[in-house]
Amino acid sequence: MDTTLQDRESALDLLSENAMTVLKSRYLKKDENGRVIETSDEMFHRVASSIAKIDALYDPNADIEKIKNEFYEMISNLEFLPNSPT
Repeated sequence: MDTTLQDRESALDLLSENAMTVLKSRYLKKDENGRVIETSDEMFHRVASSIAKIDALYDPNADIEKIKNEFYEMISNLEFLPNSPT
């Protein structure tokens, strides 16, 4: 599914203020001083890449870039929201 940047920004607009606070405090990368150093979109790319790389363990011929892009689209459209235990 292809989306425009405007669609992805609209999806991010759906996140509540609390959701953005949680993203900033728990999930976005920070520097050594605790300052956030990545955007939500960069985090989506990072997470999609990490998920896609796992496929190579099960299929050495997997198209990791294609899989990464598919996961990125799902995450950025808020269709797939991976999380961690709290």
